[in-house]
Amino acid sequence: MKCQTRLNASVEATRFLFRQELAFRGHDESLNSRNQGNFLELLKVLSNNSNNIKSVVLKNALENHKLTSPDSRKICTCLCNRNQ
Repeated sequence: MKCQTRLNASVEATRFLFRQELAFRGHDESLNSRNQGNFLELLKVLSNNSNNIKSVVLKNALENHKLTSPDSRKICTCLCNRNQ
């Protein structure tokens, strides 16, 4: 269930960015950055509005299950393209 919630949040963030024609990344996605890019910032907004999402994304996810890497974003992009 956690993985499904994490994937759904990532796909929803991806769909939003596509609809708005926004870039995914910022130039500095480090933990200390004030603006980590549209994708990560949108995941933060989604997690702030849902305890279910908050409990499984970003800092609450295992390091290799965050679904925030470029490869994970490509997978979300493919899922969005398939479901249009």
